[in-house]
Amino acid sequence: MVVTVRGAKDRIFTQVIKQAANSFANKLLTSRMIPSIRIHINITDQLDGGGFCSTLDDAPHREFFIELARTHYRLDLIKTLAHEMVHVKQIARGNVKFSYYNKYNIAKWYDTFYDMEIVDYWDQPWEIEAYGLENSLVAKFLAETTNYRYFRQRKRDWFARESPRKSKE
Repeated sequence: MVVTVRGAKDRIFTQVIKQAANSFANKLLTSRMIPSIRIHINITDQLDGGGFCSTLDDAPHREFFIELARTHYRLDLIKTLAHEMVHVKQIARGNVKFSYYNKYNIAKWYDTFYDMEIVDYWDQPWEIEAYGLENSLVAKFLAETTNYRYFRQRKRDWFARESPRKSKE
């Protein structure tokens, strides 16, 4: 799998993003699919949501474009990457297909069709799956990652409710 990253502020974080993308791919995709996948990750300040995954409409679904919103915490960005990598899996395996038909945005999830204008974002099954898997993917990645010092501090607080930066009173 080829992963390119643009917009990361330093060389080490670029390597962390690549390592995370490979870790997520190894858990989500088959070993036969991985060599043919290309992922282009762009970290930007110009994104409304947390992240976005797309592919070219006319090409086989092997080249993906992931945009991530720059966040204050790098671990939040990794969590968004995990979410978008679940969408990569869904599209690459053919679990979900998006199309525009007769003025309607239609999604096909397995054998069921959804009108994107009617189904609420939180009720879309592909989003439910992505949100359901993102925390476990990040937890597994953090358990595997020992090379990057700035993750060690927050790793123990990953599932804590309070921000680790909050001062104790």
